[in-house]
Amino acid sequence: MKYRKKPMVVDAVQITADMFNLRKFPDGVIIRQVPWEGQYAHELELKHGPLEVPFVVEPTGPERLSVGDWVVTDEKGERRRCEDQAFRILFEPIEEGKGVFCLDHRKVMVDGVCPQCPTLAQKR
Repeated sequence: MKYRKKPMVVDAVQITADMFNLRKFPDGVIIRQVPWEGQYAHELELKHGPLEVPFVVEPTGPERLSVGDWVVTDEKGERRRCEDQAFRILFEPIEEGKGVFCLDHRKVMVDGVCPQCPTLAQKR
């Protein structure tokens, strides 16, 4: 038997390098101190102090975030981490009154086709 995912609308924010640099993250993201890893961990700890890393608190526990990950908030208000590649497969952007957008070009798609990448949009 085959299944398809039920349609749902979610809010999502992609984690960017600027967020890491400015230490400003979207709602639902917490900062935790974790130990440095690797050959120079002790020296890094002495020089910079503990490493501060963003996490999103999921129903099953905290998940570490990286640049490019998405924080997805579902209809129940639960937040989850989603890797960029999976996000692009599972979701397509919508904007009220404007229709569906191509994630790559931020163009309104007409009949499911992006004006700048018609063959790619049809495959998504």
